[in-house]
Amino acid sequence: MNLARIRKLRGLNQRQLAEMIGVDASTIQRAETAHPSAKLETYRKCADALGVTVSDIFSDDRSAVEMEFLRAFRRVPSEKHQQLLALLALAEASGPEADQ
Repeated sequence: MNLARIRKLRGLNQRQLAEMIGVDASTIQRAETAHPSAKLETYRKCADALGVTVSDIFSDDRSAVEMEFLRAFRRVPSEKHQQLLALLALAEASGPEADQ
């Protein structure tokens, strides 16, 4: 979900965007978290106010590597997810910054 990222890039807080489209800040918060009660009309109004398309709000901006990692993660049984996260933490800790 890109709504919060786009809003922040425009230098707006939730209250300001809410005022622009005539809703409460809680409506923006629900939209940004993809709450089930969020309405498509809210996304349309946000897109118009932010100068983007609804597609921009919902587009997946992950890299090919991130997408492959996510697909692999989803294939692993859930009881192994913590082990994978531990491996990532280990890789991060031994990354280029750790070598310096």
